[in-house]
Amino acid sequence: MIKHTNVLHEKDPRYRGEAFPIDTEGTAKIETYTPGKLDVSYALKTPGKILINTNLSNGWIAGPPDHVLQNDMNLLVVQTANSKGNLSLSYVPPYFISLAATYFFGLLITLLNFIYLVRSEKI
Repeated sequence: MIKHTNVLHEKDPRYRGEAFPIDTEGTAKIETYTPGKLDVSYALKTPGKILINTNLSNGWIAGPPDHVLQNDMNLLVVQTANSKGNLSLSYVPPYFISLAATYFFGLLITLLNFIYLVRSEKI
C-alpha cells in the first residue's frame, strides 16, 4: 500500500528548496538528513517559520524546546525563537516505546524463567 505524501516536487511553484522560511526573509539549509535525525541551520531576518520538505508525522521532536512543530499541508514546519541558529529534529516512531517495553518485559520473563530452572535443578 502506497502512503499518500505531500512533499513538494521541484517543479511545484511553491518549492524553494528542501528547507526555507515561509513567513520571513532569510535562508535555511539542511545540514544532516538521516532517517531518524534532521539538522537545519538558519539565518532569518526575524524569528519565523521554516518549512522542511518532509512529511509531518507523529514522532518528530524538535529541539531546543522553544521550537514548535506545526503542520502545513502535512509538511513539517518549525517555529523558531531566534533569527539565527541551528535546530535539531529527531524522529522516534510512536510505537517504539511500547515495542521496546514489550521486548524488555519478555526478556525479563525469559531471564527469570531461566534462573528458576537453573536453581530448581540444583536442589
